[in-house]
Amino acid sequence: MENILEQLVNTMPYYQASFPMDVCIVICDTEKVYGYLPGEKIDLKLEVGKSLDYYSESAAAKALKEKRRIQKEIGEEFLGVPYIVTATPIFQSGELIGSISVCSSNEEIERMRKNTAKLNELLEQMSYSLDDIVISSNENAKYSTEISEESNVILEDLEKIDKILLSLQKNAMQAKILGLNAAIEAAKSKEQNSGFIVVANEIKKMSEQSEQFSKEITQYLKEISNSVEVFHQSMKKISSFTEEHLANVQYLRDALDEIKRMSAEFSKNDREKQ
Repeated sequence: MENILEQLVNTMPYYQASFPMDVCIVICDTEKVYGYLPGEKIDLKLEVGKSLDYYSESAAAKALKEKRRIQKEIGEEFLGVPYIVTATPIFQSGELIGSISVCSSNEEIERMRKNTAKLNELLEQMSYSLDDIVISSNENAKYSTEISEESNVILEDLEKIDKILLSLQKNAMQAKILGLNAAIEAAKSKEQNSGFIVVANEIKKMSEQSEQFSKEITQYLKEISNSVEVFHQSMKKISSFTEEHLANVQYLRDALDEIKRMSAEFSKNDREKQ
């Protein structure tokens, strides 16, 4: 029986070298520590030949007692480095003769867990930030649409005012013609001192003023209309940009959700292996 355990003890250095991480190896018979090879950082300070009664809570003692493979994860508070101990009972011809325990460093996995936790936290924060961006962008899009609609209404009102001014200009022109006709008739009748010529001149004067006033208002309205049109086109561009921005944000949100899903799946698989 001891030959098998002796062979395992002799091969411990090769077995240890085959691991990519730091490991220590413990060989036990049914009563005591039979062989021990510490790792660089993982050193349980076991004494070869010491009774397992001193290590009754160990994975090796439990594997011998329950005759099954035992795996435990130990935190860094014990040795300053986290590790996983796997104890496997050894049988010969159906008879339990001992156990082999491998304590392997869990630093990389623990580091991955911490990084995954940090990643999940950052993703959660980014998700909240994206929610705020989406809300703000939606509000901006709503306001842009409302302003664009209002500018359309203003443009329509300006067109109506322009039509009214055109009508006023026509009336002013007709009044001007009437004033000229009255002046001609007054000249023909040579009633220079009569009130008729005075009225005719006043009509002409008022029509000219109305025509000039209409032209000035039309020019002002044209400038206002051009400004509103420029503003309207700018709002359309902003609205288009906002829609594109929302699409990009949604794409980023979908990508973050996928990363969160993969991270959660990794954490779930890791927990199931423990």
